[in-house]
Amino acid sequence: MSDTQVICFDLPATHSVSVMTDGGRCYIGIDPFAIETDAQEKVHLAHELGHCKTGAFYSLNSPLETRERQELRADRWAIRTLVPADELNVVIGLLVEPWSLAEYFGVTEEFMRKAIEYYKLKGII
Repeated sequence: MSDTQVICFDLPATHSVSVMTDGGRCYIGIDPFAIETDAQEKVHLAHELGHCKTGAFYSLNSPLETRERQELRADRWAIRTLVPADELNVVIGLLVEPWSLAEYFGVTEEFMRKAIEYYKLKGII
Protein backbone atom coordinates (compact mmCIF):
# COMPACT_ATOMS: atom_id res chain seq x y z
CA MET A 1 0.00 0.00 0.00
CA SER A 2 3.03 2.25 -0.35
CA ASP A 3 1.43 3.82 -3.42
CA THR A 4 -1.61 4.93 -1.42
CA GLN A 5 -1.76 7.66 1.19
CA VAL A 6 -4.68 8.15 3.60
CA ILE A 7 -5.52 11.71 4.63
CA CYS A 8 -8.11 12.77 7.21
CA PHE A 9 -10.41 15.70 6.49
CA ASP A 10 -14.08 16.71 6.61
CA LEU A 11 -16.28 14.74 4.21
CA PRO A 12 -19.73 14.99 5.78
CA ALA A 13 -21.62 13.89 2.65
CA THR A 14 -19.60 10.82 1.63
CA HIS A 15 -17.35 10.08 4.65
CA SER A 16 -14.59 8.96 2.26
CA VAL A 17 -13.21 9.61 -1.22
CA SER A 18 -10.31 8.46 -3.39
CA VAL A 19 -8.40 10.13 -6.22
CA MET A 20 -5.51 9.09 -8.45
CA THR A 21 -2.96 11.52 -9.79
CA ASP A 22 -1.68 11.48 -13.36
CA GLY A 23 1.45 9.86 -11.95
CA GLY A 24 -0.55 6.91 -10.65
CA ARG A 25 -0.36 7.77 -6.97
CA CYS A 26 -3.60 7.17 -5.08
CA TYR A 27 -4.91 9.22 -2.19
CA ILE A 28 -7.77 8.27 0.11
CA GLY A 29 -9.55 10.92 2.14
CA ILE A 30 -11.55 9.81 5.16
CA ASP A 31 -13.59 11.76 7.69
CA PRO A 32 -12.88 10.11 11.07
CA PHE A 33 -15.53 12.24 12.76
CA ALA A 34 -18.31 11.02 10.44
CA ILE A 35 -17.49 7.34 10.95
CA GLU A 36 -18.87 5.79 14.11
CA THR A 37 -17.44 2.25 14.21
CA ASP A 38 -14.30 0.34 13.30
CA ALA A 39 -16.39 -1.75 10.89
CA GLN A 40 -17.56 1.39 9.04
CA GLU A 41 -13.99 2.66 8.79
CA LYS A 42 -12.79 -0.72 7.52
CA VAL A 43 -15.51 -0.85 4.85
CA HIS A 44 -14.93 2.75 3.72
CA LEU A 45 -11.18 2.27 3.46
CA ALA A 46 -11.54 -1.03 1.59
CA HIS A 47 -14.04 0.50 -0.86
CA GLU A 48 -11.76 3.47 -1.57
CA LEU A 49 -8.74 1.18 -1.87
CA GLY A 50 -10.84 -0.83 -4.33
CA HIS A 51 -11.03 2.27 -6.52
CA CYS A 52 -7.24 2.57 -6.31
CA LYS A 53 -6.44 -1.09 -6.95
CA THR A 54 -8.85 -1.48 -9.88
CA GLY A 55 -8.45 1.99 -11.39
CA ALA A 56 -12.21 2.47 -11.02
CA PHE A 57 -12.33 6.25 -11.15
CA TYR A 58 -14.72 8.69 -12.77
CA SER A 59 -15.38 12.40 -12.88
CA LEU A 60 -18.44 14.13 -11.47
CA ASN A 61 -19.46 14.80 -15.07
CA SER A 62 -19.40 11.11 -16.01
CA PRO A 63 -22.70 9.51 -16.98
CA LEU A 64 -24.55 7.81 -14.12
CA GLU A 65 -24.02 4.40 -15.72
CA THR A 66 -20.24 4.91 -15.72
CA ARG A 67 -20.23 6.08 -12.12
CA GLU A 68 -22.32 3.10 -11.00
CA ARG A 69 -20.07 0.67 -12.87
CA GLN A 70 -16.94 2.11 -11.22
CA GLU A 71 -18.56 2.03 -7.77
CA LEU A 72 -19.50 -1.60 -8.35
CA ARG A 73 -15.90 -2.48 -9.31
CA ALA A 74 -14.65 -0.89 -6.08
CA ASP A 75 -17.31 -2.70 -4.03
CA ARG A 76 -16.45 -6.06 -5.59
CA TRP A 77 -12.76 -5.61 -4.84
CA ALA A 78 -13.60 -4.70 -1.23
CA ILE A 79 -15.92 -7.70 -0.90
CA ARG A 80 -13.34 -10.16 -2.21
CA THR A 81 -10.73 -8.65 0.10
CA LEU A 82 -12.74 -8.34 3.34
CA VAL A 83 -15.03 -11.36 2.91
CA PRO A 84 -13.07 -14.04 1.03
CA ALA A 85 -15.39 -16.59 -0.60
CA ASP A 86 -13.60 -19.63 0.78
CA GLU A 87 -13.80 -18.32 4.34
CA LEU A 88 -17.43 -17.30 3.92
CA ASN A 89 -18.30 -20.79 2.70
CA VAL A 90 -16.73 -22.27 5.84
CA VAL A 91 -18.61 -20.09 8.33
CA ILE A 92 -21.92 -19.52 6.54
CA GLY A 93 -23.29 -22.83 7.82
CA LEU A 94 -22.50 -21.81 11.40
CA LEU A 95 -23.37 -18.13 11.24
CA VAL A 96 -26.44 -17.72 9.06
CA GLU A 97 -27.66 -14.25 10.01
CA PRO A 98 -26.08 -11.32 8.14
CA TRP A 99 -25.42 -9.48 11.40
CA SER A 100 -23.49 -12.43 12.84
CA LEU A 101 -21.49 -12.83 9.64
CA ALA A 102 -20.77 -9.09 9.65
CA GLU A 103 -19.52 -9.33 13.21
CA TYR A 104 -17.32 -12.31 12.33
CA PHE A 105 -15.70 -10.50 9.38
CA GLY A 106 -15.58 -7.12 11.14
CA VAL A 107 -17.68 -5.34 8.53
CA THR A 108 -21.03 -3.57 8.57
CA GLU A 109 -24.24 -5.52 8.15
CA GLU A 110 -25.06 -3.56 4.99
CA PHE A 111 -21.70 -4.51 3.50
CA MET A 112 -22.22 -8.14 4.51
CA ARG A 113 -25.58 -8.18 2.72
CA LYS A 114 -23.83 -6.84 -0.42
CA ALA A 115 -21.20 -9.57 -0.11
CA ILE A 116 -23.82 -12.31 0.24
CA GLU A 117 -25.73 -10.95 -2.77
CA TYR A 118 -22.52 -10.73 -4.83
CA TYR A 119 -21.47 -14.30 -4.02
CA LYS A 120 -24.98 -15.64 -4.64
CA LEU A 121 -25.06 -13.98 -8.08
CA LYS A 122 -21.68 -15.51 -8.86
CA GLY A 123 -22.96 -18.93 -7.74
CA ILE A 124 -20.28 -19.20 -5.07
CA ILE A 125 -22.62 -19.62 -2.12
